[in-house]
Amino acid sequence: QPIDTATRVVVQFTLQADGAVSDVSVLQSNASQIASVLCESAISKRSPFRVWSPDMVRVFGQSRTLTVAFHYR
Repeated sequence: QPIDTATRVVVQFTLQADGAVSDVSVLQSNASQIASVLCESAISKRSPFRVWSPDMVRVFGQSRTLTVAFHYR
């Protein structure tokens, strides 16, 4: 049984060119506290990601702020 059903958690974070993740935060949630923490953790625990290619750095710069929405159903 899922922790929450029909809920949404929106997480924002900054991805650095070296693959590091910083500034992870929940922007919006109608889920339980534990579900929100799990969504944050799904991003932060995967760090570091792969280093960006020179082309990616040219397009995105040294970092990019991303927003991800998690939907429980």
